[in-house]
Formats: sequence, C-alpha cells, structure tokens
Amino acid sequence: MSAAWKSPLEKANEADKSRPPPHIHVLQRRYLRLSIPAGLSCVVYDEGTGELILVAVRRFCGIAAILDAITLIVRRTLDLRNTLRLQDPGWIVHVGFTAGSRRDCGFGFARNLASQAQDAAEKEAENRGEVEGALTYFWLRTLGVLPAEVTEDVGDHYGPGGPPRFRADWPEPTDSPMKAALKLSVGGRDVEFEGVERPPGCAVFAEGYAKAVHFEPQAHDWAIGWNHCRQGKGLIGGHFYLSDYGIEMIAAEDTAWSWRPKLLHTTGLSNAYPGSPFRLEGMAFITPIRLGVAYARWLARS
Repeated sequence: MSAAWKSPLEKANEADKSRPPPHIHVLQRRYLRLSIPAGLSCVVYDEGTGELILVAVRRFCGIAAILDAITLIVRRTLDLRNTLRLQDPGWIVHVGFTAGSRRDCGFGFARNLASQAQDAAEKEAENRGEVEGALTYFWLRTLGVLPAEVTEDVGDHYGPGGPPRFRADWPEPTDSPMKAALKLSVGGRDVEFEGVERPPGCAVFAEGYAKAVHFEPQAHDWAIGWNHCRQGKGLIGGHFYLSDYGIEMIAAEDTAWSWRPKLLHTTGLSNAYPGSPFRLEGMAFITPIRLGVAYARWLARS
C-alpha cells in the first residue's frame, strides 16, 4: 500500500512546502482495543467516564437510487473545485461557508474553483443548489438516526446568533433561515419535500482522502461523516481510526459515523490511489473554529 502511494505523496509534498511532509504510520494491530466490523452499527463509550466517544451507523441511507444521486452530485462538485490540502492523499473540497485564509480573513462561500474560465463561477453557483440538496438529505438522515447529543451540538452552533445554515442563494434575504425544501433528482425524477430543516452551513466532500494521525480544533464538539460511495472489487483500506482509544472502524459503503475531532484520529490509506479503478467518496459536517468570528465581523460590516 505505502509503495503505491510513494510517488503521489512525493508530488504532493513538492506542491506544498508550507508544512513538514507527513509521515506514513504503519498500523500495529496489537495495540487495537476494538475493531468495528463492516456490518455492525454501534455506539462506543469511555469505560471510565461514561462519555460518548464514537457512533457508527451502517446502511445509513439504504436506498440505491438516492446513493447514486448523491454520488453524482459529489463527483460534479469535486470536478469543479481544487483540493484544500495538497499534501494529503486524495481530494477534499470545501463546500458551504468559509472564514477565508488566515492572511485574508472573510466570511462567504468557498471559492476554491479548479477552473479560471469565465463560466466557472456560474457553474459553481448552479452546483451549489445540488450541494444544498445533498447536504439537506445528509442532515435529515443524521437527525433521524444519530444521538441527540451529537445532532444538537452541531445544529445549535448554527442557531440564532451563529453562522447561517446552508442556503444556495445566500446572502439574498429570506423569511426562512432555518427551513427549506429538500430537492433531489432520484432515478430521473425530481423529488421535493417542503419545510424541512436546513443543514449546517459548512461541510467538505472528499474522494480517496486520508490524513496522518491528527486532531482538529472545531467550533463544536462533534463532527459527522458519511461514506456514501465505496466502489470497486478489491478495494482495501480507507478505515477510520480513533487513535486515542485504539479503535478501528472498518470502512463500508453507506456508513455514517460521528467522532470528537479534539481526539487523535486518522483515516487510513486505501488502494484508491490516483489512476486506480476504485472510488472511495464521502462528506462531513465540520466547522472551522474561526467561522463564527468571521461571520460576526461580516454581519457588523453589512
């Protein structure tokens, strides 16, 4: 596995000199305390404190036509945007709101467009409506199956006084900042549900993405991910590890999970390297810690 990634990682390190190159860590299975099989949904608690630390939900969607619709939206989105992290294996793009760079702080939709063509911004604006549909579905399913501790923590950050929920037509005025219509094209038919809860305003889409063991300061305690697509006979790897606890969650298609980003964690390398016949795609609700401050400053100026 590491040999297959050697050349792509070397090129990535050359492309981004701003950080030291990441190390490839080899899993020592004797240190694992728990491995969650591909077919098992579960919640995991800290034995000493009783604190919830991980949630895994298999068959999160369970409907092939919806999974196909989500996959199509994510692939179109990935094609339009540059990856956020050149050094890391795979591709990860920011959708929704951003606080901008540390050198150029500002609030608004992420503009990491892959093309400089005149129609690129127009295509991105059209795609934003699709993204809203995908994230709305993801969020509604999350509300239905994940513990309230998780969903309330993430959702409350986007409540009154906080950053806005995802809205494709932002910053146009609206009478309904918290409610929207879920619109998806499923199996060639347009599906719409009125008056549903809008999703959080910040998320990422990813393909074949992995990152060395790390922790992330976030604006809320929990992050929520969904691997909606895992395709290709012979695809291996791409598992999730909660390193602080020695927990392995075996990756499987249509799996949602939630974890605390402040804990050391990682997504392992897979053989879905560039040019391979495999697809490993997902999305996640994560919020940069600076987003709320950036929004407050934007609001004051506006």
